[in-house]
Amino acid sequence: MAPEGDEAPSAAVRLRGLAEQMEGAVDKPEDELREVVRSAIEELKSLAEKVTKTASAHPRARSERPGKRTDKEGAGGDRKRKRHSAAQCLGMLQGHTGAVSSLVGLSTGQIASGSYDKSIKVWDIAGKKCVCTLEGHTGWVIDLILLEKNLLASASSDKSIKVWDVAKEKCTMTLTGHNGTVSSVAAVGSNQVVSGSYDNTIMLWDLDTQQRLSVLKGHEDAVLSVDCLETGKLIASGSRDKLIKVWSLEERKCMATFRAHAAWVLHVVAMGSNRLASCSQDKTIKIFTGPTVQEWRCTVDFHLSGSAPICLSYLGPGRLASGSSDGTVKFWDTDAEKCMATVPAHSNWVRCIAHVGHGRTASGSEGKAIKIWTARQ
Repeated sequence: MAPEGDEAPSAAVRLRGLAEQMEGAVDKPEDELREVVRSAIEELKSLAEKVTKTASAHPRARSERPGKRTDKEGAGGDRKRKRHSAAQCLGMLQGHTGAVSSLVGLSTGQIASGSYDKSIKVWDIAGKKCVCTLEGHTGWVIDLILLEKNLLASASSDKSIKVWDVAKEKCTMTLTGHNGTVSSVAAVGSNQVVSGSYDNTIMLWDLDTQQRLSVLKGHEDAVLSVDCLETGKLIASGSRDKLIKVWSLEERKCMATFRAHAAWVLHVVAMGSNRLASCSQDKTIKIFTGPTVQEWRCTVDFHLSGSAPICLSYLGPGRLASGSSDGTVKFWDTDAEKCMATVPAHSNWVRCIAHVGHGRTASGSEGKAIKIWTARQ
């Protein structure tokens, strides 16, 4: 179990961010509004728990030591400086008018971001500027992945998946078939993608023919995340039904189901060909591995206090990054089973995090900003 530091933004800052999030969702479609409300409830519960713990732990700290920091505050400050030394912010990118929901590094060294403002932006990191904006979705852009030849695929609350040619700055195809928000998309080889949706299904698509190849059913609630294992023959999915499932694309069926989490599984990320990381509203990050998928077991179990981890990114062998609803970004050593750095990255939810090449990690927030980080190994 990894300890969590004291670097989270203040309750006041988090409440302001929550208010902005709720205000921006007022005119959204029903399923999007429902997601925001459910997430807001979890954040409010987290804040209430934090305030209660703080009040009970230090009921008289200020009156007893006016003008001085308590021992805990001093220790927290030292711990904060120590952890910050392990990660450095290289810059911030601003331009979206909605929450930044997805990030991906491009082969050109640029990065692309998807947003609740319905757009995709491509950024020059060195110049800290947007070089182009891709528009076409009529709903939130929720997920974004890199395909071959510098193409992008995006998933949206408008129930579609779009493929984009970044060089030509245009959409080349639109895939439709889901009956609900498309929450996640993952590449399968060079010419296929899989998508997860609020309609509880996973769909496999052929990009050459632009046709749906199969529909995978088994989850009893919205599929929130999908990812493909390196073999290209298996995919993993996480759902609001609290389950993780691993599917065979060749046999078009579920190979294994894992009941490891006590709340929604928010994100699943492949860590090579035979290892999977997941995060959940139950405030845990778990890693599964084993000789075969059927024999997978949870071998690493990180418990976070306060706020839930929302997103994950695989940084390379033994390295994982996470973003949480309290605005922090954490860098994990999964082999040593410990948190290497905790950074108070944003003043509100970290919606997405991604390895973008050259030892850099990008984080996107509910507050519409993107930050670029480097973590010392």
